[in-house]
Amino acid sequence: MFASCTLCITCQRFACSCAHAAPRREPTRISWEASRSADLSVYPAEFRRSQEAEKNVNAPQPINKRRSERVLLHVPVVVRTETMEGKRAQEEAHTLVVNAHGGLLTLKMEVVPGQPMLLVNPKSGQEKKCRVVRVDNPPGGALAVAFEFETPAPNFWPIVFPPADWGAAGS
Repeated sequence: MFASCTLCITCQRFACSCAHAAPRREPTRISWEASRSADLSVYPAEFRRSQEAEKNVNAPQPINKRRSERVLLHVPVVVRTETMEGKRAQEEAHTLVVNAHGGLLTLKMEVVPGQPMLLVNPKSGQEKKCRVVRVDNPPGGALAVAFEFETPAPNFWPIVFPPADWGAAGS
């Protein structure tokens, strides 16, 4: 019964003669040898797209383009910045992910991409200038703020054995 039926996009039911149902199309059948042909222009567009997608999946993937490896690290920090109105603001926050060039932290205060901040590590007393790169607003109230140091600062984070590429970043 359902072999000749199609799913109606409008009413979301299987229908043999639904007024909304699109006409049924048979899949294009192509042999294995023909599918490996260099000239794909003789085949339907759907097949060419699937072949191109397959080539992309099997192609060698580029090496990780990050400047330094990320580390999941929950570190308390103090964020100091200036609001759009020119008032100084400060908030205690925690990092989620860090690397030698910056990281991701949660904030309650509003910030915008490009906004300068001063990050303070309360345990070591170190201060480092950075800027907001991206702000996401996930459910739960706090903002996820990606930040980048002005200059790489692998020694800002309390990591005894940092990733190898952090040494190349300098301090």
